[in-house]
Amino acid sequence: MSLVEKLRQVDWGAVGARLVILHGSALWKASPRDIDLVIYTDRDVEEVMLNAMEAVENVAGLPADVYAFGDVNEINCVLFLQAVANGVLIYNDLKGREVLIRAINVCNDYIIMREKVEFTKKFIKGVLRRVTQ
Repeated sequence: MSLVEKLRQVDWGAVGARLVILHGSALWKASPRDIDLVIYTDRDVEEVMLNAMEAVENVAGLPADVYAFGDVNEINCVLFLQAVANGVLIYNDLKGREVLIRAINVCNDYIIMREKVEFTKKFIKGVLRRVTQ
């Protein structure tokens, strides 16, 4: 049984997760040292992280490196978008799907703003360089 199949057998609802994404080395290494997960919950984040770590260790025999969030506005967008782009969706319920879509939109806006700010910084530096010459 593959790791994805094992993880899909976990009762993620009982764990407290509404969305679970597997990402990282466990997807391409034969012997990963841990299992990286991104989890959305609307419960106590720390409790759900501990529940998830225990569940993963029970089904896969490896420790879990869990990034859990409960508020889309406080999400680590770089990690989240990387997980979405390169990971595997393990579990989601209706609320989890809604949050997934909202988080992608929020994080895309964040990335666009980062790019605009960098462009603005480079533009200003270029103008200042020309003015001071």
